[in-house]
Amino acid sequence: MCKIRERQLDFTGDLECRACGQSQETQIDILNECTTLHINNSTKVTQQQLFTENTTTLKTTLKKIQDIMAKLEETDTQRNRSRQPSNNGRRLLADQGNRMMN
Repeated sequence: MCKIRERQLDFTGDLECRACGQSQETQIDILNECTTLHINNSTKVTQQQLFTENTTTLKTTLKKIQDIMAKLEETDTQRNRSRQPSNNGRRLLADQGNRMMN
């Protein structure tokens, strides 16, 4: 199963797409609609590709999904890094916390 926020029963956070941040992170968004993940149609996965009985097409589709999920995780990691304070920011926060406690 793909780790898509909409489909995770235990996920309680924001459903915002980790790649684009513009829409809800749904299976359709991640596999077919997200413009950050899909610059052109060659990376998109269609319903027809998902439900075909042709094994060659299924193998190609699986590879596409694996690539999409890797790119999604990479994008999510980059976004999380940019939201975290730098070491200087962490020191400032710690110093402020220490001053408040004294």
